[in-house]
Amino acid sequence: MRWDEASGSLYVIDFERSEEGPAVRDFARLSDAWANRPDLYEALMAGYGRPLTSGEEERLAVELALDSLSGIQYGRRTGDPELLERSLRTLARLRTAHRCASTPQFPEHASEERLTL
Repeated sequence: MRWDEASGSLYVIDFERSEEGPAVRDFARLSDAWANRPDLYEALMAGYGRPLTSGEEERLAVELALDSLSGIQYGRRTGDPELLERSLRTLARLRTAHRCASTPQFPEHASEERLTL
């Protein structure tokens, strides 16, 4: 959506995948555009009117993960290489951004077989 203050008009650009949900869900589908471009993210937040709250940032990470998994599945099923690549990029960024600083410690008696998924 785009609001034109001069004319007092609201322009609706795309309803293709519209549904009820948190506002940050819309940002999940746009996130690839600002990856590695903090200036674009800042411009988006300026247009949004405020920065995301910490709760919204956490929700955005969840939405990005869900959207990525959905895109990987759909992209593979339908042969959509652009969607598949975007989804894989987003998932890789999430994994990099949310890595734990420490490696989980498993009990010494746990066998490797039980830890293998």
